[in-house]
Amino acid sequence: MSLYVIATIHCTPAGLATVRAAMHDMVPASRQESGCLRYDLLESAHDPHVLTVFEAYASDAALEAHRTSAHYQTYRTRVADSLAEPVKVELLYAVDAAG
Repeated sequence: MSLYVIATIHCTPAGLATVRAAMHDMVPASRQESGCLRYDLLESAHDPHVLTVFEAYASDAALEAHRTSAHYQTYRTRVADSLAEPVKVELLYAVDAAG
């Protein structure tokens, strides 16, 4: 069963460039993971300091592999001081999804 993740990242004004740089590395590395079906970085239309990551994984195990990957751990370290609040993560299972 596919697992979807919506992660909302609130950056400090001073930390926005740091988070964007970290995500610049994170996106392609995540897309190459076995079991990663989708990994999209989005910016709020109303607040450029709010980024959202839309992710899809083939299984819970694929998500766990993502969370334990070296690039994910590096990302977390890089952005730790650049966040205005903890990242909000919502996990969802598909009920009726295209593709």
